[in-house]
This record gives sequence, structure tokens and C-alpha cells, in this order.
Amino acid sequence: MTPILILNWNGWRQTFECIRSLRAAPNAEEIWLIDNGSLEDLSQETKSVGPNIRIERWDDNYGWAGGYNRALKLAIDEGYEFVYLINNDCIVDKHFLTHVLDTAATDSKIAAVGSRIAYIDPPNFVQFDGGYYRPGEQKLRRSKRIKDVRAVVGAGMLVRLAAVKDCGYFNDLFFLYHEESEWCGRVGARGWRLVVSDASIVKHRDKGSNQSADWQYYAVRNRFLLINHFPQLYPPLPIMSMVDATSFVMHEALEKGEVARRHSDYTTWSAIASGLIDGLDGRFGKRPSNPAHSLPDLLKRWGELLQTDQLGKRSS
Repeated sequence: MTPILILNWNGWRQTFECIRSLRAAPNAEEIWLIDNGSLEDLSQETKSVGPNIRIERWDDNYGWAGGYNRALKLAIDEGYEFVYLINNDCIVDKHFLTHVLDTAATDSKIAAVGSRIAYIDPPNFVQFDGGYYRPGEQKLRRSKRIKDVRAVVGAGMLVRLAAVKDCGYFNDLFFLYHEESEWCGRVGARGWRLVVSDASIVKHRDKGSNQSADWQYYAVRNRFLLINHFPQLYPPLPIMSMVDATSFVMHEALEKGEVARRHSDYTTWSAIASGLIDGLDGRFGKRPSNPAHSLPDLLKRWGELLQTDQLGKRSS
């Protein structure tokens, strides 16, 4: 059997919905709930949703990378060949697991098989199939295509544990966002394949697992970490230098932050600003509960970055 690993952090309602959808799927016989130090322990309620679920509860929130790494080590130690990682804010099509396992069986050098990720809302539109799409952009149509890709998406991915043993675990410095892309870069560099199976469909509630504005912080900050490790995985880089890529990320963050500030959304602006500055300054890992920057310092640095935004000057 192949364990299906669901990482939960204070998202019990969505986790239960995910488990209910898994119970209707053939081959989804072994489910591991990986609780990342949630404030409330609903282990007993989980057993009523899925009686045979294995529960592993960590003592803290170790992020997507650290939370899964601990579970991957258990799976490796217990001799499993594959695990399937799924976000708790997803529901699955009935044969999602069968299709990724069948695909992995075709080549022992396939490190990971990504499911095709669709939006829950709006329904019947693709979010990821090797490329990313905005809501409502790409209609979801049935397909049996298997496509080689540079990276798969951690919302729904089958992982061959031999690749983890060969190339290492997820990088804890990311904590959340882009960590699977960096891992894919590492395994691809060592000659492993990464593919997407269109027939395997997982429906994802976009940003549904986010509990605060933290996702804006990590999404901005971790792009700098990804550029430093595997620049080829960041889309602008095939036609841009490293310096230009850094400028591109900075400019994009400044634009989004200014939109939030103009709309008086200071929570979002603060998350973007902190993520941008920490990324530029090389501060990674878990976002500190006490901000590293005071508000006056954040505003000062933000103003300085606006003044030095070369892409902004070129486009004005």
C-alpha cells in the first residue's frame, strides 16, 4: 500500500473534508494525518471521520517542509516505496492515486508524479498541469497525457522514496512555499524524471490552507532562496541574468505591496514588505512571531527600495 500523507495545521474542517474524499478512492487505503503542532488536538474526531487513519502529531509547527520531512523519514524507515503528499485543502477524483502509481511504474527513474491540479472555485478549471493558470483561464478536460516537467506541485504529488534517499529531504529553510520546486531542481539535476499525469486530478482550494497573511510573506521571500539554489526553476530566468531576476522579484513585490497599501490593506503590505526585505537580507526559515523590523524601519526600507527599483524606472 501507498501511504497518503495529509499535513494539517489548525485546518481541521478542511482536513476532514479531504479525508472524506479520500475514503471514496480505490487504493487510498492507508491515510496518515500529519498534525503540525495544531493548537487544538482533534485526533479523536479524526478517527470518527476515518477509523483506520494513522495520526502523527508533532510538537510544533515545522512548516510544509519540516512537517513532511519527519513523516518521510518514518516512511523510509518502515520500507515504503512511495508516499503521496496532499494538501489538506484538497479533494480528490476517485482514481487519482491509481493513475500516478501506474505512471510511476513505467520508469524507475521517475522521482515524482504530480497530479493535475484543478481549482475548486471556479470549478472545472486547471490550476497546474506543468504550467500555471489563473482562475477561469484553462478549461479542465479529460486527458491521459503524461508530461515531463521541471517541477511538480506539492498540493498533490506521488514521491518515490528512493529519490529522497538519493537527493535528500525538502529544504527546511523554505518552511512554506517553493520548497517542492527546490527539491525537484535537486532531483532533476541528478538525472531523475519529474512528470505530471493528467488523468490524476486533485481539486485545490487556492490558498485555502493559509491561516493569515503569512503566505504573502513566504511567497515573496522564498523566491530569493529559489533563485539562489535553482535559477532555472524561476520562470523569468531563461532570458534574464541573476541580477535581473532579483530585480524582477523585487519589482513584482513592490508593485503588489503598493496596491495593498493604496487599499489600506496594511496586513498584506506588511507581509510583502517583510518578505521582500528578509529575502534580500538572506533571512530564511520560519517567520518570526516578533517582526524583525519595526514599522518605521519597514517604511524606511520600503521607500529606499522604491527609489532603487530599476525595472520600475525603465517602465515609467
